[in-house]
Amino acid sequence: MHTTYVCLWRAGTHHRIIARVMLAIPFLRRRKRKPPVEGPRLFTFKELSKATKSFSDGAIVGSGGFGMVYKGTLSPSGAVVAVKRLKNRCGYWEKVLFAEASTVWRIRHPNLVRLQGWCDEKRQLLLVYDFMSNGSLDEWLFPCRRRNPADPKYKRFGPEFEALLPWSSRVSILAGVAAALEYLHVGWTQCVLHRDVKSSNVMLDAEMKPHLGDFGLARLTDHQKPAKTTKAAGTLSYMAPELPYTNKATKESDVYSFGILVLEVVCGKRPVNMYVEGFDEDFVLRHIVWRAHNSGDVLSAVDPTLLANVESSDERTRMKLLLHLGLWCCLPDPETRPPMKVVMQVITSQPGKNPLSTDLMPTLPSSRPKGRYPTSGMGGL
Repeated sequence: MHTTYVCLWRAGTHHRIIARVMLAIPFLRRRKRKPPVEGPRLFTFKELSKATKSFSDGAIVGSGGFGMVYKGTLSPSGAVVAVKRLKNRCGYWEKVLFAEASTVWRIRHPNLVRLQGWCDEKRQLLLVYDFMSNGSLDEWLFPCRRRNPADPKYKRFGPEFEALLPWSSRVSILAGVAAALEYLHVGWTQCVLHRDVKSSNVMLDAEMKPHLGDFGLARLTDHQKPAKTTKAAGTLSYMAPELPYTNKATKESDVYSFGILVLEVVCGKRPVNMYVEGFDEDFVLRHIVWRAHNSGDVLSAVDPTLLANVESSDERTRMKLLLHLGLWCCLPDPETRPPMKVVMQVITSQPGKNPLSTDLMPTLPSSRPKGRYPTSGMGGL
């Protein structure tokens, strides 16, 4: 650990950022009974430039407001990595990438994207991650058959990218993301609020195993002081309805986002469909599922193509169970949402093999409930 400390101080020109990351190290020394966690490796700009072929357009595998993500091959090991490159060192995105680096390197879980290291050189800030060869979950849920074959993502995945994501894979992916969130909420030294759970932040490796990533908005809180949370943030279509009023993120707001993800994965539909003409409830997935639930035919909310590929009665029962779970996670009152431990029990239960306890799942309201918040502007969301 001491070696890493010295190495980081010697390299890089922006000591202010490096000093912040080093503040994260002392907590490891206090955990005397556990072996120290190896710190992030410091890469040089030269080796990352070589790995990505001078950050060529052909190496781009993703993008965002911060900049680009490149696929790179390290020399001489041949290890394939993902390199996140900050577009320009403006205050906001620099802060976001620092937050991501200082949070994710300390937390290790099989279903979290692993940070290998970083580079702070030549006025460039870069983060280096394990490469996820199957991209993000949203790219598999919505392959967009009208995509131009010249699209880099189409080239990256090939013809199999057009295949329907199997039901068994969907369940496995949800279980993996739930395991990651449960660990973040209760399994680590502090409670980690992700604040941006969504399908595009779920990365899939070569075996289609899910890894929750993008910790730029994540915040740490003490387990004993859950009330001391942080401001609202995230993606609007996954955001809990109380956040505009409370302005505080909580474990329950993460659970809400996960509930939207469950509905998205099970139904094969986006949380908000911006291509629906007019303004009605058909453009919000949560409303569609509630309406189907109220009619007594919740499976009618599922994409017909996906439903046709799930013939087993046990698996259709599981599909109903997961839709029920998604609605439960999305209840407007945060206190009525299940903790991630219970969510895991529901997802991993198997009708006919290890069925769920009947007293675990609540009876949902007969009609879609509306939230009651301090002001009336958006209370019905």
